[in-house]
Amino acid sequence: QLSTVSLRTRLIEALHYSNFTVKVLFENIPILDPHFPPNCTTEESIDQPAHKVPRYYQQLFGLSNCFSLVRDYEKKHNIKYDIMVRTRADIKFDQIPPTFDRESPYDINTTLIAPYNGEIGIIDDGFAVGPMDVVEVYMSRYHSFRECITRDLHPERYLDFYLKYRKVKLVVDTRTSIMHMPHSPEHCY
Repeated sequence: QLSTVSLRTRLIEALHYSNFTVKVLFENIPILDPHFPPNCTTEESIDQPAHKVPRYYQQLFGLSNCFSLVRDYEKKHNIKYDIMVRTRADIKFDQIPPTFDRESPYDINTTLIAPYNGEIGIIDDGFAVGPMDVVEVYMSRYHSFRECITRDLHPERYLDFYLKYRKVKLVVDTRTSIMHMPHSPEHCY
């Protein structure tokens, strides 16, 4: 027998837990203003439907908050993580290498490793693994909007440009292949 507790009740109960994951996933997110400078317009270069842009801001805002929670956890428990994995819940691996270890100068302790997106020919923004200081740059790109480093808000192109702009040491790994699972009532994961 399935539970008959409403989603609203479950969310209210979930927010009472002191679990960061629950808080990040279900916390009310305000309408986000990325603080673009007045002379920075993006409308002419967005090749996304208009309804996707606020969701992109929310995604990047969430990544930034998630990374902040990890740093707070490190500080609170007097630990230091060496490596962090960023992944989306709606991906699956078509192909993955047996290890993410790489020969110097591109070893995992100094280099961000991310999969190749064959559709657009650059990095895929659904997965990355690397050292904490480099992943911090990756996860904090929401705050770069106020710099207006590019007007192109396509997620992969923005990420590619941003990482190059920030001079992040990156390996776009063609041996790692991910697939985004479809979103619909018929496709639940």
